[in-house]
Amino acid sequence: MRTPLTFTLCLIFFTGSGLLRAQTNPNTCFPERSYPVQSLDSEDFSDLKFLKPLLHDKPIVLLGESSHGVGDYYSMKSRLIQYLYQECGYEVIALESGLADIYTKYTQIDSLSAVELRNKTVFANFRCHEIMPLFELIKSSANSERPLLYSGFDSQNFTASLDLTHELLAHYYGKTADCLILNLEKYYNFPPLMWKADKAPLFRLSDTIIGSARALQKLMLASERDIKKDFNISGQHFKILMHALKNHEQAVTLDWNTENPSALRDSLMAENLIWLIQELYPGKKFIVWGHNTHIDKGHTIELLSKNLGYYLRRRFGDQCYHIGLYAQSGSTYVWWEKSNRRIDSHEADDIEVLTDKYPITFVDFRENKSNCKWLRETVQGYEMEFGRKLPFVPLERYDAIINFREVKAATYK
Repeated sequence: MRTPLTFTLCLIFFTGSGLLRAQTNPNTCFPERSYPVQSLDSEDFSDLKFLKPLLHDKPIVLLGESSHGVGDYYSMKSRLIQYLYQECGYEVIALESGLADIYTKYTQIDSLSAVELRNKTVFANFRCHEIMPLFELIKSSANSERPLLYSGFDSQNFTASLDLTHELLAHYYGKTADCLILNLEKYYNFPPLMWKADKAPLFRLSDTIIGSARALQKLMLASERDIKKDFNISGQHFKILMHALKNHEQAVTLDWNTENPSALRDSLMAENLIWLIQELYPGKKFIVWGHNTHIDKGHTIELLSKNLGYYLRRRFGDQCYHIGLYAQSGSTYVWWEKSNRRIDSHEADDIEVLTDKYPITFVDFRENKSNCKWLRETVQGYEMEFGRKLPFVPLERYDAIINFREVKAATYK
């Protein structure tokens, strides 16, 4: 699978274990809805039962993470998804990966192992050992009466869907299709151009990609009937492939002098996710997996652009439940450095300190009656992809967080 270009390059964006130990700081106030989570991987879900009343009217649960390289996050989120699927009626898991890439490979699930499904559908930083329980669940449930439907929402579609589009159109248009697909792959030429003062090359490259994406959409529409017949492509799959080509066009349609490509990506991801919720899987309960800075409500001080979570909240209101994940200490894997980095958040106004009640603590921020002032004041939390702590007001950014006292880095096999 090709390594994705996340436009956050220009922004640098983008287990707990041991005995329960109460926080000893006498000045710390804990919301009354603070719960210990006992395990990263147990199939005894008795410690998660508190989630049912919290989520009974929340058809959209958004699960964040302060780093894409923490193995304990992947383990915990996989377990949470299993619980939400088995015990709470959630039916769709949407990952921060290509909308059309995941759909294309999910249609082939009968011929893929769980490992192959993982490796062919998610970006490299997600291809860790700790995420495997999720893919084993997706695989094992695929042919059941109530499968855990697997989808993506990212506007970046680089591999499976693009390869399939190339195969389909090359059958009818030969070298013309080869050339147009090759132009789309020039998307990888953007990173070095972003740092240069002269933005003219960025605009020229954008024009090339926009023109090619539009030409490919026209060829697809012109051959729609033959494609569906000759390649047994369903109407829904065809629509997804067209949507991905539109995303290629939209992703570079901006003013490189003034507009933020990371903000554009979030708006496109939100559009994709809203489309999935309303059009592809209407009436189904969704779990959304992404970085904290994608899934939160959008109230992060200093980050002025609107994110995916902001758009979802604006569209679906209190039907959304936003959960951030943080760690006080331990290590995380930094993919672009190919090494581990220490996590150390021990200042008084760190969210990781303020919510350190158990080795793994789930804290619901809403309807708080304990008068914890810090819920409405500016705190900070470490976000590894930004390389620093970001300030925010807890109640304005999340509905809840899961805080780990200590974590281990993800392992890649």
